[in-house]
Amino acid sequence: MDTHELRDITPASFEIITGKDGETVCALITTSYAMDAESLTAKLHQAYAHTLLNGDELEELTVEQVMQALAKEAAGCADAMHFWANDPDQESFDVVYPWAERQIRRLFPTLTWPTPPEETKEERDEYTGAESSADQPTQRIPVEDLKGLAGRHVHFVGEFEDPWDVYNHKVVLNDWRQHYTVFGRTNKQPVENSYFSVSDLFDMEWPKAAEVIDDLPVCFVISGDMELGLCPTSLEAGWQWSLVEAFTRLGMLPPTSEIYLPDRLDFPRSPDLIRYLMQAYRAGRAYEVKSKQDQVANTDEYLTKIAAKVLPNK
Repeated sequence: MDTHELRDITPASFEIITGKDGETVCALITTSYAMDAESLTAKLHQAYAHTLLNGDELEELTVEQVMQALAKEAAGCADAMHFWANDPDQESFDVVYPWAERQIRRLFPTLTWPTPPEETKEERDEYTGAESSADQPTQRIPVEDLKGLAGRHVHFVGEFEDPWDVYNHKVVLNDWRQHYTVFGRTNKQPVENSYFSVSDLFDMEWPKAAEVIDDLPVCFVISGDMELGLCPTSLEAGWQWSLVEAFTRLGMLPPTSEIYLPDRLDFPRSPDLIRYLMQAYRAGRAYEVKSKQDQVANTDEYLTKIAAKVLPNK
């Protein structure tokens, strides 16, 4: 098998084609990515994550089947729209991910697997059942001090386009990867075309904000529209917990109308930290409910003034 230096790989090419209906003109995009074994495993798991939920069985794959699965997964992401309401459950992850890893190790034995990092004190504490200093309640911002600065779940591009039109290629979006800047480590990138917006009242220095959440699978970005936001860097089941934790570390209540907490964690956390995040989520919901009530009260006051002017006097 030929090998190539990364610099020799053309990231993407395109060809203008006509759709099956003979009318729709589309761009046929061919992309190339350099992926290590772990990245391939994650993609294969994502492609087959709902296999068990659908009642299907996992079988041994060929290289061709792996490539087809990856192509289908990439094509499904072409519209840049994802729906997360049906995240795989814990059982699905526990079965499908090891299976995906076995396929990659068997079919691509020469690929590089990431070298496990040197064990940290926090990891040793985890195995001994002790909490690390970073996991102590005194290191966290009290829930009552968290501010309601989190906003909507927004797309980098195509925010006001009909997802069905995008899916059917009636609308072709620009490459969303060109519409943001990441602060902090450049190898942390949004996993898809969306971010959870942050109010411009957020007053922490941007590089500092990226540093505070550096160990989480979340990155701090500014969009092409000059709006701050948080983005997951992984959609592994349970990623929402890391997003909630990132918001709390930055002093914000999580946007509960835009995100839900699944019944599995993306990585182990202490019971105390889990309770803290759940308390923050509950406070975020209470804040949003109160904001709605205030809006209703303001609307009632406004309508009362309008009624006094437009309705005839008795």
